[in-house]
Amino acid sequence: MSWDTNTAATTHSSEIELVVWSPCNRFIAVTLEDTWMVDVLDSATLQHVQTLESPHDMSTTGRMLAFSPDSCNLTCSSGDDEDPLGQEITIVSWDLQTGGIVSNIKHQAPDSSNVRIHSLAYSVDGKMVGYSRQYCDDYNETTHMTVFIFNLTSGTHVYSESFRTYAPFLDNIWAHKESFQFATIGRERITIWEVRFTPGPTLAEVETIYAPYDFEKTEVQLLPTSHRLAAISKYRVQAWDTQTSKCLLNSTETVFSKNFSLSPDGLFLACSTRESEVYLWKESPTGYILQEKLPSTAGYSSSCFSQDGRSVITWSGHTIQLWHTEGSITAPSTHIPEHSRRFALDFSPDGTMAVAAMQEDNMVTVLDLKLGVPQLTIDAGMEVYGLGVVGSSIFVIGMRDVVTWDLPTGDCVPNSRASPEDSLWAAELHGSNSNHVDSASISPDSNIVGFIGATGPGHLYTHNLSTGEYRWYGKSRGDTVWFSPDGHSIWCAQDNGETEVWEAGSTSERTGLIVDIKDPPEGYPWGSSYGYQVTNDWWILGPDGKRLLMLPPPWQSHAVRRMWKGQFLALMHCGLPEAVILDLDP
Repeated sequence: MSWDTNTAATTHSSEIELVVWSPCNRFIAVTLEDTWMVDVLDSATLQHVQTLESPHDMSTTGRMLAFSPDSCNLTCSSGDDEDPLGQEITIVSWDLQTGGIVSNIKHQAPDSSNVRIHSLAYSVDGKMVGYSRQYCDDYNETTHMTVFIFNLTSGTHVYSESFRTYAPFLDNIWAHKESFQFATIGRERITIWEVRFTPGPTLAEVETIYAPYDFEKTEVQLLPTSHRLAAISKYRVQAWDTQTSKCLLNSTETVFSKNFSLSPDGLFLACSTRESEVYLWKESPTGYILQEKLPSTAGYSSSCFSQDGRSVITWSGHTIQLWHTEGSITAPSTHIPEHSRRFALDFSPDGTMAVAAMQEDNMVTVLDLKLGVPQLTIDAGMEVYGLGVVGSSIFVIGMRDVVTWDLPTGDCVPNSRASPEDSLWAAELHGSNSNHVDSASISPDSNIVGFIGATGPGHLYTHNLSTGEYRWYGKSRGDTVWFSPDGHSIWCAQDNGETEVWEAGSTSERTGLIVDIKDPPEGYPWGSSYGYQVTNDWWILGPDGKRLLMLPPPWQSHAVRRMWKGQFLALMHCGLPEAVILDLDP
């Protein structure tokens, strides 16, 4: 694969939490999960420049970052949104030239319980910061928000103002002349509010923007200076010119995540998908047009544009990637994979063969792992959503059918082909009325087929191939399903490794949650029974702990997109042109 537009990539030992670009476009600040450190990187190479250390009594939850307008200082805010009694806001600023702390403000906040959204911004003159926090009262269906103003020069709290409204607030607060502004979103309009601090702090409503009638308000971003409004729901990305109310974008091409961003000048819009891609749109006289599909390391990546809009960074998990937005490309580049689908894969019981297919494709490949060549290619005659090898049979799982073929034997001629007419057995699945499947798996005894999907993402259900029984279990947060080695449990995993365990018998009860993916229970596909492991910085370690190989960015993915079988490691995440299987036997 060619990575002409991916100019740099870097990995970190911990999960990346926040990434912010400096106004001068020279630096990127990064916070890592559960650490007090803030790393500063060179924005051209992503090389480490310095590490800023926060006070150890500062919370690592609810953090936000902001560079000063002259890019000389960096400020980090935190508020412990997990402890209702921990109501202290901390505002820490560093001098980037010396790395020393120049301001450390602590303030008691009266409304810090159940806080869900934080925002931080510098004033235009760089002397103050505005900090906002909000939470939703689900019982009363109201939104509560408090705006705080802090003077960095004197290290003091200047002003607070609290609101309660039925109209949700936008996530961000921003500087405007000698004031701070924020917005509320009503059913038909967006109201911009202003907090002025000269001659004395006052609050006023300053502007009303009428929202489009088909405005979907799941996640919203507003650029008042560029007159751009963008909104995203799970299946739609929209953008408008707020001056003319002209629709600039209305895309329903795929399943989008809430992680999206506009460039400061409104020229570019980036949004990640459930699969490992980030869509990059560029504004034209007719609206936003798709310029690139950037292959990310994992689904639901976040993105952030440089202040001049010439570059964009994407990050997910432990990896940051840097891309250039310049160019005249008006369609997806040919070096980007045209698919955004995952792979279905299973190994033969003796570990000598692997069976793989791209989800929603109808071709299944059986690979001889010793020779490294395809032994058999099967035209399944249907879209494939899951695969399983039980004994000497290959089970191919479609949306409403399960069909089996014989696993090739040692005397099979390489590159043989099979069709639906060569199948051994087929079962039609009844009762689900399925129109969506994320993942499918078969139990070790080949008696039960499990699905995540049904009438929408996250619905877990099974079919008993012997009796034809259909059972709907309930809503699951996972999108990858497989069975425990004994077949008694169904495991539903999210990309972050959080896994729900459901009973596979007559009950529909969850037996608990397994969160830690570093030491998975025996039988989890992402755990190696031979002692191999993949570290947070993408090194593959052998059973003796020695480094064997560092996965390059295109091969990096969440653990649940990997599968181990002996010394073989399969990589199956979206964005790959084909499944990758590594033989780690020295």
